[in-house]
Amino acid sequence: MLQVKGTNHEKHVLSLKYGKEPGVLLDFMDMLYDTGATSAATAYTYYMTARSLAKYLKKWRLNLPCAPEEVIMSGVSAEELLQITEDEWERYLHYYHFSCMETNGSTSVRISVICRLYLWLAQTHETEPPPFILQTVRPSARHHEIKKVPPAVQADIFRNLKGDMLMRN
Repeated sequence: MLQVKGTNHEKHVLSLKYGKEPGVLLDFMDMLYDTGATSAATAYTYYMTARSLAKYLKKWRLNLPCAPEEVIMSGVSAEELLQITEDEWERYLHYYHFSCMETNGSTSVRISVICRLYLWLAQTHETEPPPFILQTVRPSARHHEIKKVPPAVQADIFRNLKGDMLMRN
């Protein structure tokens, strides 16, 4: 693993390349990549998802008059993230799922990434992760009901099949 000497600590190359601000989120991204758990691109995507939570919490806690995406960050500490309340968590999920019209699949990935972040934070800071985050139910994918084709229409379709499609039936 290649590291570059910083002013007061060593920084990982991934942090230097993709990091937006110092703090625990960069450590999370580096851990994901350095352990071989994810590729650099996936680690960065997870970092940006965790960063969206930090921005949302800052906006909510400081009552900033802007969208969470517009919040300017200067650093994120583990203590800030570990102080999350159940209400803040629910509002965060609601914002992205309903206000930003995120799909069920994207919301499920968001929940999984944040759960992974909090499990890692709990391990590195010798604390318990918030149970309400770990117990969050991921939304299921939408299932489309398969419409039944009446036998008369089915027979008409089969009668009109030509070429390769005819061989399949």
